Amino acid sequence: MTEIQKQNIEKLRQRGMGYKRIASALGISVSTVKSFCQRNNLVAAVIPTKSDADKSVCKQCGKPLEQTPKNKPKTFCNSKCRNDYWNANPEQGQAMQNIVCAGCGRVFSSYGSRHRKYCDHSCYVNHRFPKEGIPCEQRAI
Repeated sequence: MTEIQKQNIEKLRQRGMGYKRIASALGISVSTVKSFCQRNNLVAAVIPTKSDADKSVCKQCGKPLEQTPKNKPKTFCNSKCRNDYWNANPEQGQAMQNIVCAGCGRVFSSYGSRHRKYCDHSCYVNHRFPKEGIPCEQRAI
C-alpha cells in the first residue's frame, strides 16, 4: 500500500466512510483497509442525525439513555419501560394479521407472523395427526 493510499484512507475514515466504501473507492481489498484502520486506531466519525437525537432518551419515561459504543442503540432505559410502551402502543410494532386456521377454519389474530397456519398447538396436532387427538370441531374453543 502506498503512502497516498494510506493518507486517503485516513481522510475517508475521518469523513465517516466504512471499510467497504473506502476499499471500493481506492481499489484495494476490504481486509487491507480494515487492518490498516485497526492498527492506526482510525475510527469513523459519527455524524449525528435526527434519529440519533430521538434515541438519546427513553421512549416511555423520557429518562436520558447512556449508549454503549459498538452496540445497538438503546431505546428504553429498562425492560419495564419497554413492556409498558409496547402494551400501550401495539400499533407501533408489528401489525396484527387476521388468519384463517388450516385445521378448524376459525379466524384468529396473529401478532406479526403472516406465516402462521394454526390458531394453537392443539389444533396443529389434531389437524396433522387426526388419529392421536380429538377432531377440531369437537374440542372446546
